[in-house]
Amino acid sequence: MSSGIHIHTYAFGDSVQAYVHTSGYSQKKLAEALSLHPKVLSRKLNGSGKAHLTYLEVQRIITTLACNHQPG
Repeated sequence: MSSGIHIHTYAFGDSVQAYVHTSGYSQKKLAEALSLHPKVLSRKLNGSGKAHLTYLEVQRIITTLACNHQPG
């Protein structure tokens, strides 16, 4: 039995993209905050090819978006 967090990466990627779209925070800024090229982040969020989010990247995405959340 393995331990750790198991997430459906496609659902997570869709949620991140929806939040970025509605929040006014850009995917480019998110990529910069993660030290990734925007195209690399896009591929990771979409699970394209062999591009997948690491556990650390998931943590950093959540932290970055939470810290930049501005109540409406």
